Amino acid sequence: MYMVEPTLAIIGLVLSAFFSATEIAFHQANPLQLAVWRERGYETANLTEQFLGKPDRYLITVLVGTNLANVLTSSYATITLIHLGLPQLWILITISAVILVFGEILPKSFSRERATSMAVFNTPFLRASEILFTPIVWIARSYASLFPDGKEKSTTHFLNRNELKILFDEMEVSEELEAEEKEVIINIFDFGSQPVRAAMTSRADIIGLHEDASV
Repeated sequence: MYMVEPTLAIIGLVLSAFFSATEIAFHQANPLQLAVWRERGYETANLTEQFLGKPDRYLITVLVGTNLANVLTSSYATITLIHLGLPQLWILITISAVILVFGEILPKSFSRERATSMAVFNTPFLRASEILFTPIVWIARSYASLFPDGKEKSTTHFLNRNELKILFDEMEVSEELEAEEKEVIINIFDFGSQPVRAAMTSRADIIGLHEDASV
């Protein structure tokens, strides 16, 4: 049994999964969380922000990497399955299904749930791939620059509920914002998901006063 071909096919599948996971991670990464990590001194988060600032960098690298990985997988998987005596139709179906499930669907589903941390984790490997694919990436970027979309992209980013909560969660307590004030603000974000009974006062805890009594 030849071991080189199946090994190369598996390597290609792993690379395909990596680039698929990286693509969805960068698409859905939280810029605010990245900014917080950058302020805390995480250099990788800074590099991730640089990629997000120029989306064509990671998009072209991911595109090139995905195509090369899929070619590697399909080529050597075909050789392996031919040695096993499988019919051509079954080889085509098997390889397509494996690449679709293990190279696309599962990695993207996994990465979507933890997009920001996955983007930061994969950034060094993405940067290494960008350097490795430099000639191809340069040609692709040069070709893409010949077809501008003609639209000026807005850089305005509106914070959503979760991003605001992250901002206050990560904020350091200072003289301007005491710990109690910070807790009150954070609790506001959780108030909407609280049941009504959590905001009600038990009748046993209510104290009655005469209407003429002074407070």
